Amino acid sequence: MSATPETFDAHGTPPVRRAAVADFLEKCVLLGFYAVFLNQMLGAVVDRGSVSAALIGVSETMVLLLILFRKPTDRLSRRPWDWFLAFAATLMPLMFRPTDAPLTSITQTAVVMCFVGICFQIISKLYLGRRFGMVAAHRGLCSTGPYGLVRHPIYFGYLITHVAFVAASPSAWNLVILLLTYAAQIPRIFAEERLLRTDPEYAAYCEVVRRRLVPGLF
Repeated sequence: MSATPETFDAHGTPPVRRAAVADFLEKCVLLGFYAVFLNQMLGAVVDRGSVSAALIGVSETMVLLLILFRKPTDRLSRRPWDWFLAFAATLMPLMFRPTDAPLTSITQTAVVMCFVGICFQIISKLYLGRRFGMVAAHRGLCSTGPYGLVRHPIYFGYLITHVAFVAASPSAWNLVILLLTYAAQIPRIFAEERLLRTDPEYAAYCEVVRRRLVPGLF
């Protein structure tokens, strides 16, 4: 049986190779970013015994490992706008700044929310496994566990964590960063689903799991 001919671009590069190059570039940028970020979290754990930093470190170490060992794909977006949204939504929360807010019932509730959000992220990442990615791509469908609740449960976990942080460290700066983060995150979700819906199996999954990000709302 003869192989199916590949489609080449104007430079004579097959799509599989183009996707592999884009995937490699994404890994290089993200691995550099996470190496710096995790070093900061480790410092917070060692210097201050921060439990929240330890949990964040566990969650983001999973990201590092999943990026390294994720499944290859030839269905990776090469739209510059999709890449911008992915990195903006991922990196913007690093600009949050803690404040010296007094300990109140609101801040105590926010700490609990933060813990819940981080745990939800970890569970969702475990279910997604080697299908994990940052830029819009299709590496296989996950429809079990948290993915039976909303279509993007990792982002839901981050949303809980980010809102909790702003509640615990209220400031105009943190509120602006939160709004900018989700000004990128929401279009990012639509960009991902534009690519994923080209798969009939994913389109059928969307008919079953109706909400993208927040159960019962969106």
